[in-house]
Amino acid sequence: MGLFDFSKANGTGFAKVPNKLNLTNEDLLEKLSEVKVTFGNPVMGKIESYQAVLYKKVTRKYNLFVRTSGKSIIMGKIGGSGASMAFDYSFGMATGKKDEETSIADHAVDELAEVVGKIAKGEAVTVSTAAASMKTESGEAVSLFMKQKILTISPQFNIFDEKEKPVYYIDGDYTSFFYDIYKNGDMIAELNRKIIALMPEYIIKFNGEEVGRIKKKVRLTNAQFFGTFKDKELIVEGDMYGFDFDIRVGDLIVGHVDTATQIFRDSYRIRIFDEEYMDLVIMLAIICDKESDE
Repeated sequence: MGLFDFSKANGTGFAKVPNKLNLTNEDLLEKLSEVKVTFGNPVMGKIESYQAVLYKKVTRKYNLFVRTSGKSIIMGKIGGSGASMAFDYSFGMATGKKDEETSIADHAVDELAEVVGKIAKGEAVTVSTAAASMKTESGEAVSLFMKQKILTISPQFNIFDEKEKPVYYIDGDYTSFFYDIYKNGDMIAELNRKIIALMPEYIIKFNGEEVGRIKKKVRLTNAQFFGTFKDKELIVEGDMYGFDFDIRVGDLIVGHVDTATQIFRDSYRIRIFDEEYMDLVIMLAIICDKESDE
C-alpha cells in the first residue's frame, strides 16, 4: 500500500480500492442501491465523458461519485461544475480548517469508501456503519460548537448549540492535564491525562467513577487513540491532516469533531450520531483539540 492507504479516504475526499471482482458501473449501481447510507440514493450519470454512479446534492456544493477505472474502483467528492479537490486540500492545510460542506462531503466519502470496500470483496452489506450509528430523536446528527475562552490561564471551553445556547462548560487546570465537564451547571464527568506516560493517555470518569481509558497510538500518518469505554472498544481517529476526527464505540461511529468557522469563528464542530454517547463525545473533543494544537 505504501505510506498512504487510499482504500480508506480518511477525510481526504478520495478513495481507491482494487476491483478484483471486475464489477461494472452497472453492478455498482445495483449493489449500492441496496445499501442505506446517510447521504442519499445513487443514480447513474456522467463525469465529463466518464460513466459514473452519483450521489447528488450531498451538500449544496458537492456531489459524490464512484466508478470503475482500469483495475480499480475510485470514488470521491466533486463540485457541481467538476471543481478540483486539490483546492480544498491546499486551502485546508493553509488555514487549519475546513468549511462545513467540505467536512460533510469528506465524511460522506469515508462512509462510501467503507461500503464500496466491502462490496469489492464480495461481502453482503445493507447499511453503512454511519447510517447504523444514527440514533437521535430527530434522525439526524446533533450539531454543537465548542469555543475556547481567551485570556485565561487554564483552558476553558463553552459548548453551544446552533442557536448559540450554552449546553456544556469545560474547565481545565493550568497544566492542561485535568478537565471537569459541566452540563446544566452540574459537574458530570472528568477527563484526566496521565502525568507519567510515554504517549498521551487519558482516564474517563463519570460521577467520580472510572469508566474508560484511551491512549494515543504511534502512527506516521493520521492520529489514532485506542482504548475502552464501559467494556467496549473506543477509538478516536483523525484524518491525515488532523482536521477531522471520528469517534467510534464498538463497531459504530457515535460522533465527529472538526474545525469550524461558519457558526462561531475559530471553533470546533461536534456532531453526535448517538445521543446516548453525547457526554462522551464532548469529553473526547478535548483530546481532538489538543491533538490539533500539538
